[in-house]
Amino acid sequence: MSSELARLDLPGSDEDKMFVDEVVNVTKIERNIKHPVQRTEVFMETDTDHPGFTRLRLIAAGKRKDAVTGWMFYASFYYVTGQYNVTLRLTEYALSKCLPDMLLIHKVNYTEADKDSYRHNVHYLMTLNDKMKTVVGDQVVYIQHSALIPQELELEVEYSEFIIPPFIMSHCPRFLCYHHIGDSYNRQQALCDLGVDQYLHRNVASNTFTLVGVCCEINGDKDAAFH
Repeated sequence: MSSELARLDLPGSDEDKMFVDEVVNVTKIERNIKHPVQRTEVFMETDTDHPGFTRLRLIAAGKRKDAVTGWMFYASFYYVTGQYNVTLRLTEYALSKCLPDMLLIHKVNYTEADKDSYRHNVHYLMTLNDKMKTVVGDQVVYIQHSALIPQELELEVEYSEFIIPPFIMSHCPRFLCYHHIGDSYNRQQALCDLGVDQYLHRNVASNTFTLVGVCCEINGDKDAAFH
């Protein structure tokens, strides 16, 4: 993965920065997408009422092979563009697909409990594609300088990629959205969901605690953030 930073000098504007991501492919004609599972494919939707602008519709999150991770990147895009209500709808949908006992791929060692959980969630009529969409998950990976990561977490991708379990990342944008729209009740509930033990003890990693700590600090609970 690699990305290139370009600077745009537009008259009468502030400094603009553009990231060129060689992993994502953008096309104007959807039928030209031949192998969507091999890379991330995005389709340009133009609107004649807003000339000069386009919406990007995610076709496939290539090399991610599970539904939850793809939806989380989709939600991240809407969050960083300030569309909080859309982000909330997408994260709610992702959470409906994000089972706490999902089998994480790329894990070094699978325990008997992992295997039993997988056997419990699948049946012989399911296709491989169905299994990847419903019972298998992958870590959410934001590459260095990723333009999709929430502004509150930009320091985490300044020097390296940021890897976070999907169960944790599914709750983070909810907390941040409720924070921005001033919904203190749901913000607090999202923070509680973010820090529940079933997520933390399953994926004990420094990135997990860093993310929870950042959210606690935003919430004004500096003692919890330090802890």
